Amino acid sequence: MVLKSYGKGVFGWSRYQPDRWIEWNGTAVIGDGETVLVVDPVAPTEDELNQIRSLGRAFVVILLNADHERASQATSLALGAPLFVPQDDLELVTAPNKIPFADGHVFPGGFVTHRLQFMKTPGETVLHHADRQLLIVGDAVIGDPILGLRLVPPQKLVSVEAAFDSLATLLDLSFDSMYLGDGFVVPSGAKDILRRFLNTKGSRNR
Repeated sequence: MVLKSYGKGVFGWSRYQPDRWIEWNGTAVIGDGETVLVVDPVAPTEDELNQIRSLGRAFVVILLNADHERASQATSLALGAPLFVPQDDLELVTAPNKIPFADGHVFPGGFVTHRLQFMKTPGETVLHHADRQLLIVGDAVIGDPILGLRLVPPQKLVSVEAAFDSLATLLDLSFDSMYLGDGFVVPSGAKDILRRFLNTKGSRNR
């Protein structure tokens, strides 16, 4: 299969989940010109792996939350890449030799981690790049093809209200694109779309 090219040095591949009616997405983004960040990878085919390899010379695999462990260990081994996980999710990730990162960590190319609170896992994180005007998101928000943006089911959250308040801190960041780990991606106008979703206080999540 061919990687999807979203522009801004961002590429992706997906696996449809028929029991959930949604796609799980892996994202590969060119960092500093030689290093490629591979985020929340779903199992890539050998063709997809070769395409990822063609994007750079060095690779880093990043999990944005423990529930996205998916094919991260196998992808890390295939690419000869270190596996980074949120510090607060470290004990929830089963892969060996994982490396914790903290809130505010800067990955190659200037991608900065922004930790959210009161989400499904304590380490839920987004990657932000101000110059490229983009966010890469794990489970903080889902791109549901039927409902539009939504949170994970309420029973998986400590507090729906607190989760919305934490998600609203993303509006302080500068971005126009949003690449989601689950569901559709938002290649432009993402900040306005997220703001409208937050203004509804997630009526479909209650």
